[in-house]
Amino acid sequence: MWNIILEWIISWPGTAILVTTFIGIGAGAMSMSPPVCWITRICFTLAALLLLAKLGYLAIDKEPSIIKRIISVFIIFGVIGTGWVESMRWINNRELLLIYGILIPDNKPNPNILKLCTIPNNHFVLILGRYITYTNAFPFTIISLDDKPLVSINKTNDKLSVSGEFYSTDRRIVAQITNNKFTINPNNYFRIERPNFHRLIVYDQYNNLVLDIEFINNLVIKIIGDYYPPNANLAPLIINDQYIKFGKLRINGTIEGHISIRLRSDGLILVGDFSD
Repeated sequence: MWNIILEWIISWPGTAILVTTFIGIGAGAMSMSPPVCWITRICFTLAALLLLAKLGYLAIDKEPSIIKRIISVFIIFGVIGTGWVESMRWINNRELLLIYGILIPDNKPNPNILKLCTIPNNHFVLILGRYITYTNAFPFTIISLDDKPLVSINKTNDKLSVSGEFYSTDRRIVAQITNNKFTINPNNYFRIERPNFHRLIVYDQYNNLVLDIEFINNLVIKIIGDYYPPNANLAPLIINDQYIKFGKLRINGTIEGHISIRLRSDGLILVGDFSD
């Protein structure tokens, strides 16, 4: 029985049916709402491998000259390989347009600003503009409102992960991140930009930069943007590469250490070591 199945698979009708089926399932998964990209990747890969196996078998089975075999192999693997690469790029581009997803670490070198700091060994780093915190105690709260954590970092499988809620000027949530998995509020954003799978940029409906987060590498995350606390009576926490500002308080220099930012309901900001 298995011989019959195998013979059918390696026959042209069997190969054609299976390849067409895999491509159809993959295309269907991308047309779902929301698209299921991982199914498409698997189906397109299986289709490419099956077609390569069939054509490769034919090239082996025939007995042309070595030059003809070399030319055939280059054509077979070149055309199918190029098609597979372009299909994966198409899936990636579609995935980058989604309003949900996961952020994964890049492998970039540490930014120059860290060269001015003394980072202890085996510590993870989060950069908020010119505010740099490093820690090896998790979970660690970076921004809090009174006793409520707003932005925090944790370690998952020896990699840095971030969680937080990010609001617009009218204090409606724009984006939520939970252990590097993000969701954008479809009713409260102007645009998002995802240059790659390591960075997410979100603007609210008023075109204000709410969040620009980049996973530089396994140990370093950078966040800038206008952070609006959920309490509408509080001023935004402005974080950029030049300064940190909250109300009338403006910090221009670089701050580093095992520190956190605590916003208070009375309109004050405290910067210091508040970890347990």
